[in-house]
Amino acid sequence: MTIADIKKLIKDQFIWDGRIIASDINVNVKDGTVELTGEVPTYSSKIAAEEDALSIIGVLRVENNLKVKYPEPDFISDEDIKSAIIDKISLDHRIESKYISVSVEKGVVSFTGSVDAYWKKDVILEYAYRNIGVVGVVEEIEVIPHSDISDEKIAEDIKSAFERNGFIGSNQIFVEVYNSEVTIEGTVTYYTSRIKAREIAYYTTGVRNVKDKISIREKLPVS
Repeated sequence: MTIADIKKLIKDQFIWDGRIIASDINVNVKDGTVELTGEVPTYSSKIAAEEDALSIIGVLRVENNLKVKYPEPDFISDEDIKSAIIDKISLDHRIESKYISVSVEKGVVSFTGSVDAYWKKDVILEYAYRNIGVVGVVEEIEVIPHSDISDEKIAEDIKSAFERNGFIGSNQIFVEVYNSEVTIEGTVTYYTSRIKAREIAYYTTGVRNVKDKISIREKLPVS
């Protein structure tokens, strides 16, 4: 698949996706890395564009340099953004909100503090992504599991979960764990498989960080 093919598929995906205004996004591709530049009206649109690009065959990683520019009528103060996010975190029984600090400056939300599971960071970040007025997110949340689990046990748990999962099946995904940091690497046929593999790593007890190096292989033509 050529660079031109990949760019066309990404742009077609943007046009299809109702969350995105494709005309304001520029796409550059080099060695499997996609760079996105331009403007989008919301931070959730920025995240959606990255997800769409990652779903395309031949894309290994995305450098998301899109800028968020809200229409003037949608302007919201930093204090209002902060209050809205804190309220959402406080109402989520899965998160110990007393360990999370939130600050907002010129629409950029910063999170500090700690959680006891890696997946909880994603939950917290989602509250910022979907909030009107947010133009950027800085995350410095530390994962401190309640129990100390060996790297070998974490790797074993992830591999076992892969084997049980119908979306991953016999795909060749390799798992490496060092100091509770998980690296998943290999190739899969579908983007869904990549997402499921990443989710399994996120949800595994004891994980402090996840590096996703999975790529989507190009399907061979049927003879």
